[in-house]
Amino acid sequence: MPLDPDESVALFASFAFTTKKKEPEALSCVQNFIDRGVALREITDGKGNTLLHQATAKGKPAVARLLIENGLDPKSLNDFGKSSIGIAEDYKSYGKGYRETFLFLSKEGNALAAEVAAKIKAEGPLTGKRKREEDATAEGSEGARVNSERMALLGKRVTKEFPGFGYYEGVVTCDEGENGLMVVYDDKTIEYLPVEEVRIPPLFFRSQFSAAGAHRKSCQRVFVSVYV
Repeated sequence: MPLDPDESVALFASFAFTTKKKEPEALSCVQNFIDRGVALREITDGKGNTLLHQATAKGKPAVARLLIENGLDPKSLNDFGKSSIGIAEDYKSYGKGYRETFLFLSKEGNALAAEVAAKIKAEGPLTGKRKREEDATAEGSEGARVNSERMALLGKRVTKEFPGFGYYEGVVTCDEGENGLMVVYDDKTIEYLPVEEVRIPPLFFRSQFSAAGAHRKSCQRVFVSVYV
């Protein structure tokens, strides 16, 4: 199912947050998207910037490689007419990571993107779901069950109640392991929640919330509910 614009922007925001940290955390975020079956090319910031634009702007060469391996195009232009390669060239003097990103994109990026595009055309996209099925066949069913509950929550919308202030809304984006599930709210704030605090609300709650506005206030958390 295609991402709606709000989900796309929220997922982009969560990835952008991880790119401000060390590269393994940004890699983990992208891998979570892949495992969840999210179409990486549909995730943008609303201004035409893709995950590859963001990874390039933050000097993350390994992330850039993983994104291209999963179908992102380094020549794709944002709303300002900038490609990822163009951004890499602008930032190449900012430090080692930026220089390595530029060298990778300028020397290997286009060729790798063309190779991946040809493979997708011939075989179809290797979605996260299909990849997990193949991994399960290769490694056994036990591996397929690991963290299935956490994976099932990725990409889901959540609501959160605050006493006296009502509800506000966000998206479960990345699994940060011991830190919990990353939730990016519609006001772009981020919170980490243990999986046991995220549960599916009854249908009547979803209906009531869909007709209500969401308002963020800083006060004690009561519960977080998730809906499809």
